[in-house]
Amino acid sequence: MFSLSRINLSLFLVWLFHVSAVVGCLIGYCDWFTTKTPLNLLLISILVILDHSSQRPFKVFIPFVMGMTAEWIGVHTGWLFGDYAYGSNLGWKCWEVPLLIGMNWLIMIYAGSALTSNTRWSRWLRAICTAVLITSLDILMEQVAPQLDFWSFRDGVVPLSNYVGWLIVSFIAAWLYIGNEKEVRPSTLGVHIFFAILFYFVCINILLG
Repeated sequence: MFSLSRINLSLFLVWLFHVSAVVGCLIGYCDWFTTKTPLNLLLISILVILDHSSQRPFKVFIPFVMGMTAEWIGVHTGWLFGDYAYGSNLGWKCWEVPLLIGMNWLIMIYAGSALTSNTRWSRWLRAICTAVLITSLDILMEQVAPQLDFWSFRDGVVPLSNYVGWLIVSFIAAWLYIGNEKEVRPSTLGVHIFFAILFYFVCINILLG
């Protein structure tokens, strides 16, 4: 018999948010759904934080702080990711960086590392794979980010340094996040979040491409 446990409810909400956004774009409401991105990020972040409530809850601060720091450096200096600026659809900003972008880094690191949680790989290998996985997601995001008013690069060209920066920052964040855990708890929620994000951006690339 189906039991609506917390994990089942979480998975339902993750897919509801992402599938609804794709359907909304299909029927002509892409702008409306895009403006609700901060709400989506906030709700997914809450699900991720709740999933950490019983296992090293302080871990959530690692990708958040690293992500916010890296983005502040990137926006104000052009280092790490290139010369870019954020639009209005990621919500309130602090020093030109959306407050929720740190939560986006948490979600990405959490989801990417979840795909390697069932392996016996070393901390280093898991961190490398996580960095490659979420940088691959970023490649998809970059193609539509200006159209969604998330962010844009000068002259509309995404520099190679952006992807190198993503690999470096996400590797360090993942390595610290994964830590020296002897027993890794598989994260079904993280895996679903990764594939929901992948599904959304593949569809949006097709629709807006």
